Amino acid sequence: MLEVLLADPQKLLCDTLQRQFRNETGITISGTVSNTRDLFTSLEGDQHDIVLYNPALQERDPFTVLATIRDCYPQVRILLIEDKMAAYQAARMIKAGAHGYFTKTDGVSELLNALRLIGQGNMVIPARVQEELFYVGEHIPGKLHNRLSRREFEVLYQMTSGKTNKEISAILGISVKTVSTHRMRILRKLGCANNIELIRYVLRHKLVN
Repeated sequence: MLEVLLADPQKLLCDTLQRQFRNETGITISGTVSNTRDLFTSLEGDQHDIVLYNPALQERDPFTVLATIRDCYPQVRILLIEDKMAAYQAARMIKAGAHGYFTKTDGVSELLNALRLIGQGNMVIPARVQEELFYVGEHIPGKLHNRLSRREFEVLYQMTSGKTNKEISAILGISVKTVSTHRMRILRKLGCANNIELIRYVLRHKLVN
C-alpha cells in the first residue's frame, strides 16, 4: 500500500482527492497538511511513501523543503503538483530533490498512474521539463540562466514573487547582506543592469510563472 502525504494549501483539493482515492487499491492518502511546519511534523511522526507537494506552501522556500526531505527522509519520494509551473522552474526543483512533476489540470487517473510510477522508483517528468533538466548547469549561448547556482535561482525565484531582501532573508535563512550579494551576482550573470531588465529576462525565457 502506497501511503501518500498530500501537502497543499487548498483544502478543496485535499478533500476532493481524499474522496476519490478512498476506493483505490494500493494507494491511500495517509495525511494532509497545509503548511511546511505541519509537513515536517507529519514526516517525523508518521509513515509516508510519497509526498504530493505543492511548492505554494507558505513559510519555507520550496527548494529548501525539497533538499531537506531528500537529505533527512531519503526513503520518501516527492511528486510536485501545481496548477502550472514554468518548465525551467520545475527542472530546478527536480534537481533539488523532487522525483516528478504533475499539473492539476490533468485527470485523477493520470495522477494515480504518476503516483504508482513514483512508488515503483521511477521519475515522472514531462517532455518539456526533460529538455530544461538536461541543460541545467550547462553554459549554453543565449541561456545565461543556466549559469545560476541553486541558491542564486532560489533568490531569483523569491525576487520574481515580489519579495524584498528582508523577506527573502527570512525565508531562506540567510542574511540580508548575503541576499544583496546574490542579487548582484544574478544581475551580472544574466547581463541585466537593473530589476526591470531582470524581469524582462525572466519573462522572455519563461523561468518562472
